[in-house]
Amino acid sequence: MSQSELKNAPWNEVSIPAIERDCEVTETISKRIALSTTDYSVEEDWNDEFGKCTSVDTSETDWNEEYSCKEYTVLELIDKLKAYVEVDIKNTSPNTGKGRELQRLLSACSGWEQVESEVEEC
Repeated sequence: MSQSELKNAPWNEVSIPAIERDCEVTETISKRIALSTTDYSVEEDWNDEFGKCTSVDTSETDWNEEYSCKEYTVLELIDKLKAYVEVDIKNTSPNTGKGRELQRLLSACSGWEQVESEVEEC
């Protein structure tokens, strides 16, 4: 074996230990859904070609409120996942692949906070 081959041999590799650092993770996700509302005003008008016309004005609709009343927020989904994992983990041996995955899921469910929430009409 040549000198350069010996230097790169697996038994000569140096293992670098892992280090931990505090990091802040921001993930932006979005979802398009249909929301129903009764929070709107109806305006009627007359058009010579079409006759009576009705338009709906949702400019004053609180879409954030409509969303939070009718859908799960991401934080609510994470809380539900956490609850299911906590139940499942009680019936799973911790030294199995599934047990380790459940522990990882449980750990990943903690520490999230909502930084911003915006619901807009498309």
